[in-house]
Amino acid sequence: MSIPPHRRVPFYVALGDTPAQLVGYVDQRELARDTDAALVSILRDTADEIERQVAEEHSQ
Repeated sequence: MSIPPHRRVPFYVALGDTPAQLVGYVDQRELARDTDAALVSILRDTADEIERQVAEEHSQ
């Protein structure tokens, strides 16, 4: 599901000394309705993407 541009709230992650990187967007309505659930959702998506990238690097 795509989030309309006017409802996107950017979500950045910084690891250690690296600059923060945009990892996705949270729907403003979901964030207003249930902040914890929205943040857990994007953290899960981010963790899944990191795991996918690590697996890809290890397979090369």
